[in-house]
Amino acid sequence: MPDTGKPNRNRDRIWDVLIEDALKAPVALPAGRRVPPRPPRRSVWAGAAITALCTLLIAGALLFAFTRPPAATPDPGTADVAPAANQTESQTRRTPERVPAPHVPAGDQGQPDPSPEPAPEQPLPEPTPELPKDTVEKPEPEPAHEPPKDTVEKPEPDKTEPVPAPEGGPRITLLRAERNARLKVAAPGKREYRDAGELAHFDNGCTFSCDKPVDLLVAGVLLRLQGELTVLAAADSLALTLLDHDVYVDSRGSGMPVSVSMDGHGLHFATGAVLFEEGAAADQVSVLDGEVSVGDETVTRRQRATLKKRGVTAIAQITDNPALLRGLADRVLYREDFDDGAATRGRLLRGELRDGLLVAGAGDGLYGAFWGYPRDLPHMDGAVLRLRVRVSGTGDFDVTQFCLERNDNFSTRVAAPADGWQVLELRLADFRERTEHKHAPAAGETFKNVNITVPEGSVLEIDWIELIGPVK
Repeated sequence: MPDTGKPNRNRDRIWDVLIEDALKAPVALPAGRRVPPRPPRRSVWAGAAITALCTLLIAGALLFAFTRPPAATPDPGTADVAPAANQTESQTRRTPERVPAPHVPAGDQGQPDPSPEPAPEQPLPEPTPELPKDTVEKPEPEPAHEPPKDTVEKPEPDKTEPVPAPEGGPRITLLRAERNARLKVAAPGKREYRDAGELAHFDNGCTFSCDKPVDLLVAGVLLRLQGELTVLAAADSLALTLLDHDVYVDSRGSGMPVSVSMDGHGLHFATGAVLFEEGAAADQVSVLDGEVSVGDETVTRRQRATLKKRGVTAIAQITDNPALLRGLADRVLYREDFDDGAATRGRLLRGELRDGLLVAGAGDGLYGAFWGYPRDLPHMDGAVLRLRVRVSGTGDFDVTQFCLERNDNFSTRVAAPADGWQVLELRLADFRERTEHKHAPAAGETFKNVNITVPEGSVLEIDWIELIGPVK
């Protein structure tokens, strides 16, 4: 079909069919005749619009790049408002997070929204640095007022260190302890015990604890303890607090009045030997020598009193020796009770036995009493001559002992005691020899007898007399 140059719909239709078949499967076309595929038809107005839009975008980007001013850092001390260029730039920026717009006053409704980091019109206070969570809500503590230098607290001393003894108080000496006695001691004012170990001297005011008998000496007073006891000695008295179990107190020859506190009871005696026993239902006080006052009651020698909350409930005679005193060294070197006349028969040379008493001054012109010891008594340093007497009349009296080694007497003068029965304690160290009245008895010397001389017109009654040796 010849090509005349005029449009021929049949011819175009045929070519369209041939092109579609060629696209489905390759078909060899005649040589010299290649017809390129026709592109899809596009709308003329859409292409023009896209081209114009791209041109505008490119032009705007170039214009922005050439006209953008350099970034400037505002001075926080002088600039209150950011530059206009920065405001324009901040209006076109978009941040990854949405930041809520600040409240705008009614007169500024036409202004654009500020950027997340604009310079405010009014200066803002410096932001407070964020604190850790555990300290944000805790208020800062107020500074403590520093105390004056003279009232600054001192660190508490080590509890294991010994506390100094009260001023003027005597120390306590350990004499002996039974095997495995396990003696423990607490410092004054404390109840924290420590093993006594090899210590033999302790501070006044200490508390002692042991489960077997232990012998202590304080101010000349012998203590045998099996339990728990606080010992506090003053210059002229001894105070004991029995906290548990038993204690035996022998104050003879010490000149120290003793007070004992036990389960709320207060007991007192001037001199003597007393056993205190604490029990679950009741306490007992056994007076082996001397007299003990308990409230309005008086417990005398060889009596045992039972104590309950209301006081003394019973008093009985002592018929046995307490078990706690077994093995205790005898401190009494000599004793004369004058109850049995046969005991002094042949030894009483002056005086009269009357109702269990030795009465001196019976009108024989010598006005005294004189008797011999049952044996020669050796002198011991620290020994004390004790006697219970009652004097009728006034005036001092003399006590004399004859020394074999010197063939001379040692004597001392005794001030007249107060009315009533009194226990006198005479230290042998205060006796002086008769010739020069300078020397006291010495070790190795012995005494054979005793003589008591009273002034004319006075009468001296002696209940008992004894010689107390020192504790070794």
